[in-house]
Amino acid sequence: MATQELKLCQLQVNVGTGAWRTVMDFEVYWADDVMHQAEKLFKCGHTHSTKGIRLRIMKPGDTRPLMNWSESEGWQDWDMGAA
Repeated sequence: MATQELKLCQLQVNVGTGAWRTVMDFEVYWADDVMHQAEKLFKCGHTHSTKGIRLRIMKPGDTRPLMNWSESEGWQDWDMGAA
């Protein structure tokens, strides 16, 4: 059985301005290790509606997100059509 390696990922946010900003870098075994915590962070920390806020998990250097989040759709794989 092979041991799993930690992978560097980034949590990024777009608050409706069109620009993505890196919130934090983190090391995980799987991208979903941070998905639920990221969603809670933005729902609890944003005093207004999270409508229009989008999150994504990226691997540094890649142009294609691993996962995307919006309030209406929740987390979705990039391949599912979320952009």
